[in-house]
Amino acid sequence: MAQKADEKPKSSISMSDTQFKELLTTVMTGISSASPTRTSKTFTSCTARFSGIRESSQVESFLAAVNTFKEVEKLDDALALAGLPLILTDDAAIWWQGSKDNVLTWKDFTDRLRSTFAPKKMAYKIYQEIIEIKQDSQTPTEIFVAEKRALLAQLPKPTHSDQQQIDLVFGQIRFEIREKI
Repeated sequence: MAQKADEKPKSSISMSDTQFKELLTTVMTGISSASPTRTSKTFTSCTARFSGIRESSQVESFLAAVNTFKEVEKLDDALALAGLPLILTDDAAIWWQGSKDNVLTWKDFTDRLRSTFAPKKMAYKIYQEIIEIKQDSQTPTEIFVAEKRALLAQLPKPTHSDQQQIDLVFGQIRFEIREKI
């Protein structure tokens, strides 16, 4: 086969099996030390923050965000717990300083955060909120229904069927919207 003018001549190298294994080990060591490891990740790039507001929907929203971040970034429990000061602010940060020595797992953290900042409401209070608060003219229907669904999610098991949930919420929607449905 003729060699093109701009191509360099190919050369071959001869190595013993031992030399090849040493070269391969050196190359692999260099690659593994140069590539960043997943275990060095923390919550530094997580945008979720929790200030300690005592509202169930805020707590659940925060936990959904950080649980997803933790899963995607493959953070183990120890690294996630160590990184909490990066995402907890105000009252939540103060609470964490007093609680961190007793929290050993991520599940323990989420359970304690919920019990501290989003204590379970009694079912009758949730039903009262669902029924008493009617949609005002400033609240879009999508937002209103989402808020009601968040309340329904707080009810103890067994959950209501979809039809029962619709029946509970439908009467609270503005009359002009109900007429169109």
